[in-house]
Amino acid sequence: MPNSHVAYVAKASLSVWHKQLGHAITRSVKKLLESSMVTGMELIDDGTNHADGECIACIKGKTTRNVIPKKSDVENPRRLHRIYSNVCGPFDIEGYSRSQYFVAFVDGFLHYVRVKPIRSKDEASKVLKEWITCSKIETGEKANLLRTDGGGEYMGTEFQEWLRSRGMHHEVTNANTPQENR
Repeated sequence: MPNSHVAYVAKASLSVWHKQLGHAITRSVKKLLESSMVTGMELIDDGTNHADGECIACIKGKTTRNVIPKKSDVENPRRLHRIYSNVCGPFDIEGYSRSQYFVAFVDGFLHYVRVKPIRSKDEASKVLKEWITCSKIETGEKANLLRTDGGGEYMGTEFQEWLRSRGMHHEVTNANTPQENR
């Protein structure tokens, strides 16, 4: 019986081999080729010189974030000095009041947390205004700073004008970076 073994050869550029081999470093791919560790693998020159730092997927995969500190270095000298707020949702299941989101407010001094269910993100600024007004009456303290993640719910011109009219400053952190919220 004649030899039924048929030799297949796969030809690709270094960039393609890099991706096909699970984003292996270029040095390893070249070593496979030069040492004849793999049969049927050939490198074609596509005119580009692939370097490890050029693969966007590798760059994103190796990017790290700062550690979220266990203790904050941000000073909050009194109640309502700095208020942190964020909106979470939408959730697949509606709440009792048909809410699909909730908005959270945290007083930076006491770490008092208030959570309010809302039906849509555009209700967040109205609920925050109510909470700030009630908190001022209850505590006798004035709110100074509002820190949010820049998700858009507090970015409207009407709300920004409301903050300015009360002498409040809006601190906006980068989205999806909880380590900046302290």
